[in-house]
Amino acid sequence: MAIYSESEINSAINNILAGLSAIPRTTLRRRLEDGFTRAQAHEHQQRLSKAEEERVRRWIVSQELLGYAPTYRQLRYIASQILQGRKDLEPLGRSWIN
Repeated sequence: MAIYSESEINSAINNILAGLSAIPRTTLRRRLEDGFTRAQAHEHQQRLSKAEEERVRRWIVSQELLGYAPTYRQLRYIASQILQGRKDLEPLGRSWIN
């Protein structure tokens, strides 16, 4: 299934109103009906909230400023600590970072 950028979607909505569009009608219809991007529609399936993801991002940036490159293992550890802090003890999946 193809992924379209915000600008492509908005352009397509304008084009469809003008009778022109390269994006499938089903994609446009779904977007017009619920107004959610693919990422927004699946947000409830994510383990970390947006605020928690921002904490992880800030930690990565702070490590980078110190001259360190966080490893995949360290990143999983930080995320697991955040989850444990809210009593979510379910381990992260194999493809969590992807």
